[in-house]
This record gives sequence, C-alpha cells and structure tokens, in this order.
Amino acid sequence: MFFSSYSGKVFRVTLVTLAVSLLIPLIGAIILLESPIEPQYLSFPEPPLMSEALEPNFKLRQAERLFEGQLIGPESMANIGGVLYTGTADGKIIKIEDGKMHTLATLGRPPCGTQKDELTCGRPLGIRASQNRTLFVADAYLGIFEVNPFTGKVEVLVPTRIPVNGKSLSFVNDLDVTRDGRKIYFTDSSSKWQRRDYAYLIMEGINDGRSALIDSLRVRKRRSRTENQPGEKKTRKCHSETHLQGAGIVYHRLVCLWFCLPSLVNQTTDPQRHLRDKLKNSTPKIKLGTCAVLPNPPVCLLCHLLEYDTFTKEVTVLMDDLRFPNGVQLSPNEDFVLVAEMTMARIRRCYVSGLNKGGLDLFVENLPGFPDNIRSSSSGGYWVAMSAVRPNPGFSMLDFLSQKPWIKKIIFKLLSQEALMQFLPKYSLVMELYDNGVCKRSFHDPHGTVATYVSEAHELDGYLYLGSFRSPFLCRLNLSEV
Repeated sequence: MFFSSYSGKVFRVTLVTLAVSLLIPLIGAIILLESPIEPQYLSFPEPPLMSEALEPNFKLRQAERLFEGQLIGPESMANIGGVLYTGTADGKIIKIEDGKMHTLATLGRPPCGTQKDELTCGRPLGIRASQNRTLFVADAYLGIFEVNPFTGKVEVLVPTRIPVNGKSLSFVNDLDVTRDGRKIYFTDSSSKWQRRDYAYLIMEGINDGRSALIDSLRVRKRRSRTENQPGEKKTRKCHSETHLQGAGIVYHRLVCLWFCLPSLVNQTTDPQRHLRDKLKNSTPKIKLGTCAVLPNPPVCLLCHLLEYDTFTKEVTVLMDDLRFPNGVQLSPNEDFVLVAEMTMARIRRCYVSGLNKGGLDLFVENLPGFPDNIRSSSSGGYWVAMSAVRPNPGFSMLDFLSQKPWIKKIIFKLLSQEALMQFLPKYSLVMELYDNGVCKRSFHDPHGTVATYVSEAHELDGYLYLGSFRSPFLCRLNLSEV
C-alpha cells in the first residue's frame, strides 16, 4: 500500500516536472521572441454554402499527372498553337511540344534549385502569349520579361530594381497582355514581402499590393476612386491632390474624412488609424489617387489608372492598396481587367476602356476559397484556381485566424513558414465563372490526392491544364469526361 502510494506521488511529480519544463521555454518564447509579422484584423462573411454548382466532388482526381518529377512548380502556362510554355521554380522557361519538354530560356543566373536561390535565379510566375507569337513572363524577383518562343532570346521590360511611386516591385506575380501587345497589366503582390515569404503576406493581411499597366504608345495620367456597395456599381471619377496647395489640401482631406468614413469602417476595425495612414501617404509629391472634392459626395476608390511610355520606361500604378493581388485577366473585349485579391477571397474589376474607364467594382466576393490565377474559358467565362478553401459546412482555419491577429503572431514565433504549410489542408478547387461572376461549375480534389497546390487552370483543345506553385508536375483534365 505504501509502495503504491509512493509510486503514484513519484509519477505525479515527474509529470508536473515534465509539463513545467516544456511550458516554461514555450511561454518564454512567446513573450521574448519577436514575431516577423504585424497581422491586421480582417473580417469575412460566412463562406458560401458548398452546394449546387459548388457541390464537392472528386472530378480533379480524374486528371493525369504529366512530367512528374521533371517540373518543379509550373505555376502558369501559355500556348502558341499546340505548343505549351511554363515557368518553373528553378528560373527556367520550359517548352512542351509533342509530349517532350526542353528548356527554352533562363531568366536569372545560377545557382538555382532552392528557395534561397530564387532572389538571383528568378522565379517565373505568370506567363502569357500575345497574338504576335511573343511570350511575356512575370518573374517574382526580376520583373517583366519578353521571351522569343523560337530562339529563347530574353529582354527585360520592367526590372524590379526601379521603384514605382517610391515603392519597389518586391513580388511581381501575374500578368495579361492586350491582343495587339501594346499594353501589359501585371500585379505586384507586396512592397514588403517577397515570394519566398508569401505565407507571411497571407497571414499579415496588409494592403500593400498593386496592379500596374504598361502602355507602349502614349502617356496620360488619370485618377479614379470608387467604393462598391452590395448590389451597386459606382464608377465616379476622382481628381488628385497635385493641383491643390495649403488650405486646399486640408479642406480636400477633411471632405474625404467626412464622406469616406462609412466605407472605411466596413474595411477595418480601426478606421481612424486607416484614415491617418491614407492621409499621411496622399501628399502631392506622391502621385496617388485620393477622394476628390466633387459636386456630389466623393467616394473612396482604391484604383489608380495611369499609363506607361516605352521611351521613358515609366511604370505607373493602376490599382493600389490591395491585399495580396494575384491573378490578372482581361475581359474578351478588353474593356476591364479582373484582379484576384487573394487574402480577401474576392475578385476586383477595373475598367480600362469605354464609358466606365477608370472605375472599379467587385466582380465577385466571398468566394469559397482564396483565388490564385484567373484565365479565360472557351465558354466566355473565367477559370479560377484555388489551393486553399473556406469549406461550408466545415471549418476554415484562415477565416478563424483572420479575426485573431495575436494567434497569428504566436504561430510565427514558434513555426517556420514551411512547418505551417504542413498544417494547412490540401484541398484543390477550380471554378468556372460566368461572365457576370456567377459560378457555373466546379471541380474538386478534397484532399489534394492527384492535383495539389493548384495555381492555374489553362484551357487548351478540350483539356484543362492545371499549374501548381509547388508540385513537381503538371496535371491535365479531359473536360469531355467531367
């Protein structure tokens, strides 16, 4: 009896000692270590119910893997005729023809192969082909390139070392080009984080991403700002502050404060801080659009429409204050550009021609996942790829964490980005949207069994080619079978 009681006490003491020895370092790390991120409070509505066109299925599992182990991270694809082109994690542009692949060009310089090498090796992300049979590539670290698809000759169009409006291009992501090749639209996902730190960017939720336009013919500078209300499209034009001085600027900002406060309250739980930041950054010397003093009440629009002249090599901002802008897609008529705002699970639309030129609205919001690249479909709609979803019914970890910045800080005090990726559910989703943003159909792989970390869906000759920012293969899905 005594022995049994003694053994129980020893066990309890040992257990408590072990728990304390583990908890003390953990608590010390939480208190003493600095978090690499300063996450913002974000709020999402309840995700859409996964039913009807969004009903979960296993259709992506019918895809076949191509060149497995030979391609690492083929994020995006483009085709010229039946020839497919993609960029890989080791800085290469790959040409796939007649079932065979070979290296067409390299954008950076060796060594390559690891994430640490990306800064100099380059990391091609978005890739497009123009009608004049030229490839355009967005490299996350090096900028925008033009690549000859036959000779492999590479020309830098927009190097990242040149700042735009005082901000460096830190994370060039996706692009699209007009049919005549005159204009290129592209996203810069962050001015703070680079591609290798994309997990920080997602978790931090900062609005420092941009969308820009390159125009090869003329230079015109215009500003526009709108605020979209549910069920309502606003495209009022705005002026900049560059023509105001002294008291005029003060008055202009006070009017902005008054009229824009309601919309800003909907964007952040700390509108006063948001307003202070906006006003501090909207000085005449920095050419950023602001709310305008107009006969009608002004509205806040995060849209800046400017153009580029190839002689001066100036890149100007089209849209600003975006949270992880990602995929880019021109409309069939090239009157507007769609931009995936990944962190906010929505797609924005900015009009670039026609009567609404300079206007901005929401094409679709509250998506069932976090959108990556957008590509046109043969039906006149759009393919949207997602590698992280917001299941309903179910539990969305990213939605849960969005309202708890303090938990995000603790997570990155204790875990690396790579370790965090292991905890994220692998769920691949590809949606086809009608031209009005309504979901037409969806393809799923609930556990990422076949198609993993999907970044793009590129339609070609009845097949859907699935890119990935991480997987060592391409996937090909026969659309006639699904």
